[in-house]
Amino acid sequence: MQYRMAALLSALACVLFWASLAGADSIYLYNGSVLHGKVTSRAGAATVVVETNMGVVRIHSSRVSRIEKDDQGIPPETPAAGPASRPDDDPVAASDPQAQARFAETSRQADRVKTASEGLALWKVFLKEHAEGPLADLARQQADLWQQRVDQDLVRFGPDWLPAAEVAQRSAKADKLLAESDAAADLAAAVRLLDDAAAAHPYRVDIPFRKSKRYYDAKRELEMGRALGDAVKIDADHVPSRNNIAIVAATQKKWDIALSNLARAAANLPGDGCDVVLDNIDQVLLMVAEAGFSGLGATEATRQRDLLVDRLHEAGQHVGQVRWGAQWMPEATCQKYVKDNQELDRKLADNRNQMAQYKKDYDKLSREKTTLERDLEGLGAGGIDLTRTNGTDPAANARDAQRVVVYMEQKRKLDKVEKQIKDIETNAKKLKADSEKLAGTRHVPTWPGKLVLLTVDGKAQMGVVELVPPAPPPDPNAKPPAKAPANPPAKPGN
Repeated sequence: MQYRMAALLSALACVLFWASLAGADSIYLYNGSVLHGKVTSRAGAATVVVETNMGVVRIHSSRVSRIEKDDQGIPPETPAAGPASRPDDDPVAASDPQAQARFAETSRQADRVKTASEGLALWKVFLKEHAEGPLADLARQQADLWQQRVDQDLVRFGPDWLPAAEVAQRSAKADKLLAESDAAADLAAAVRLLDDAAAAHPYRVDIPFRKSKRYYDAKRELEMGRALGDAVKIDADHVPSRNNIAIVAATQKKWDIALSNLARAAANLPGDGCDVVLDNIDQVLLMVAEAGFSGLGATEATRQRDLLVDRLHEAGQHVGQVRWGAQWMPEATCQKYVKDNQELDRKLADNRNQMAQYKKDYDKLSREKTTLERDLEGLGAGGIDLTRTNGTDPAANARDAQRVVVYMEQKRKLDKVEKQIKDIETNAKKLKADSEKLAGTRHVPTWPGKLVLLTVDGKAQMGVVELVPPAPPPDPNAKPPAKAPANPPAKPGN
C-alpha cells in the first residue's frame, strides 16, 4: 500500500510539473517528488489538500518537506526523473524515530521564525546534531534554502518571503496610519485608518489588536471580539489576544470559549502577562464552579495552568512555591493550610452529626412533653387540693390520694423533660457558636475578584473587569419583614 502511494505521488509529480500554471504552489515531498497546484488546506493541517489541473490531491503532512510559492523569487527544485521511489528510499521512513522527531520539530520552529538568519541557525543546529543519516541531505537542502533567503535579504511577510526593503516600506506606511488612528477622536475614522493599515501590512497582529482596544474603549464588546478574532488569525498563539477573548467570553458566561482561550494562552507562556493569565484562569475556574458548569474546557484549563506552573519552576521562577487561589505561597505553608482545613472539616462534620442528634432528641422530648402536659391537664381538671378530705368516706379519700400521687409523679416527669429540653437548647446554641467560630478559622484562598485585559505586548493592563461577588444564600431561619398596610386607616376626626 505504501509502495503504491509513493508511486502514485511520484507519477503525479512528473505529470503536473510540466502542466502546472504560473503562480502555482510547489509542494516538496521527502521522497524527492514535487507537486504543483493550489494549496487550499490551512497551515498546520494534518492533511495537505492541493487543487491541480488533474484533480484534487490529498497528502499527509508527515510526507511533506516544505511548501513554496513559485512567485517568491526562489526557483523550485526539479523533480527527480526515473521510477517511483520505494518506501525504503524514503528518508523519513529510513531514518530513526529520534531524528524524525527532531527534523519535524526543526521544521515547525523554522516555519515560525521572522528572519531568515533565525531559520538558517535552526538547520545548522540540526546538522550539527545529525551530520550523517538519511535526513542530513534534506536538512542541507533546507539550510541552502535559508541561506538563499539570507543572501537575498528576504524577511517573512505572512506566508511569503519578501525583500526587507519592501517589508520595511509597508511597515512604515502602516505605522503612519496607526499614528493617525491613535490621534483620531472619532471611532469610525479610527477604524477606517486601522483598516488601511491592515491593507498595507495584513500580517501585523498589533493592527487588529489596536482596533479591539478602540472598540473596548467604546464599550462595544461584539466588535471587540471580532477584532481579536482577526488578531488570532494572524497569530494563533498571541497570548494577549487569547487572554482578552477569554475575558469577553467570561463576562458573557460563555465558559467553553473563555476556558479554551485561556488554556491556549497558558500553553504559550511563560512570558509577559504570565501572572495575569494565571490569575484570570483561577478566577474563571472559580466562576465556572459557582455557575455549576462542568466540561472538558475546565479540565484542559486546569491542566495547562499546572503545566505553566511547572514551566515557571523550570525557568527558576517561584521555586518552592505553589498556587493557592490566585497567589503564590511556599509549598510547606500550602500543605499546612490543606491539613488544617481537613482537620477543620472533620470537626465541623462531628458538630453537624452532634447537632443532628440534638434535633432528634429534642423532637422526641417535645413529643413526650406534649403527652405529659395533656395527662396533667386531665388529672387536674377537677383541681388538686392536698388538704381536702371526704370526711368518713375512706374509699374516696384513697382515690383522691392516689390521684394526687399520679399527678405529682407526672409533674416530676414533665419538669425533668423540660430541663432536658432546655439543656439541649443551651448545648445546641453553644455548638452552633463553636461551629461558626471554627468556620472562621478556615484558610480561604485569595481570589482577584477581577479579570484583567492585556495590552498587545502583554506587559501592561489594557483594562480591568471588576466582578461583583455573589450574594449570600438567604437564611432559612430569618423572619420575613413585617409588611406595612397598603392603605392605613384614617385617624378619627380626619
